[in-house]
Amino acid sequence: MVHGDAINPSNILVQDKNKIKLLDWEWSVAADPAWEFCDLGWWPLNNMQTMSDYFEASGIKTSLKQKEFLNRIKLYIPLWLLWGTYMHANDSKSDIYIALRKLLLKEVKNY
Repeated sequence: MVHGDAINPSNILVQDKNKIKLLDWEWSVAADPAWEFCDLGWWPLNNMQTMSDYFEASGIKTSLKQKEFLNRIKLYIPLWLLWGTYMHANDSKSDIYIALRKLLLKEVKNY
């Protein structure tokens, strides 16, 4: 399961320093774990150095597999932006929709 919003600190509860609980599973999906890192908050962290702890914990050991994982994140970002644009299309305020749409257009031009 991919949580879909694990970057949000309010969705993470830590008890007794070693018990972690994730809340707010409304955006969860059965998907490639790389999908979790498509959220805007993860973008600055999607590199070999900052992802090293995740790679170790997930058993992604070789640099080739790590690069493949990072490439899948890059592949999913436009899809995540498309999904976000769709989800916010009918918001009462259009600022999130407009921002996501601009990012989506920029990402599509990069391909």
